[in-house]
Amino acid sequence: MAKALTAAGIARYKPSKQRREIRDSAATGLYLILQESGQRSFALRFRKPNGKPAKLTLGPVDISGVEPATAPSLDSLGAPLTLAGARQLAAEIHRQRAMGRDIVADMKATKHQRRWVACLHFSAGSKKTGGLNAIHARTSTGPMRRRPATAC
Repeated sequence: MAKALTAAGIARYKPSKQRREIRDSAATGLYLILQESGQRSFALRFRKPNGKPAKLTLGPVDISGVEPATAPSLDSLGAPLTLAGARQLAAEIHRQRAMGRDIVADMKATKHQRRWVACLHFSAGSKKTGGLNAIHARTSTGPMRRRPATAC
């Protein structure tokens, strides 16, 4: 049976030649990901509403031991997390899933929306191109041509 992770234990883990996933028995589905480079992060494994397995990376490990002033939320996904913060965030995600929310689909939609807004902002900023971005596309058979702003 897997043991509960501790902050001191996380700091002591050394990188190996392969990526490792170390399960935390204190929080359902929470894993410490230890990369070959020594980079540590937290991930949550669960099943989507359609029954397929999913993995959501919560964020890198913060081993400073200083808890943030606010509790971690879905909006802060990707920010450095302490072990206690990762457990709180995992519990919040499980609560949201129990209410029927598809977390993975929501995260993908949010990410797509942020990229779309950034793309439109970049494209609209250039007066020379008249609404077209300055990136050119080369087709395999034709000459270079400008892409419309929506093709970021």
